[in-house]
Amino acid sequence: MLDLIANLAIPLIMLFIIVYGKYKKIDVFESFITGAIDGLKTAFKYTSYIIGIFYSYRIFKSGKGIEMLEFIFAPIANFLRYQKS
Repeated sequence: MLDLIANLAIPLIMLFIIVYGKYKKIDVFESFITGAIDGLKTAFKYTSYIIGIFYSYRIFKSGKGIEMLEFIFAPIANFLRYQKS
């Protein structure tokens, strides 16, 4: 039963959006295209920042920065009885 609900959820939501848009006399396709274009602009705008964060993390990790932070915060973690996983 749960599989049936899961398989029908997305198509029913899409059908509801289309029917509701037609009921409100909104050009659903044009709204979709406009939203998709705005979404791509946003994605391209933030892609360089996300790539920069990933690279800086990798550099920090390869430069033993994580181990240095573990060494600094180990006394606090031991005092709080926090186990390293």
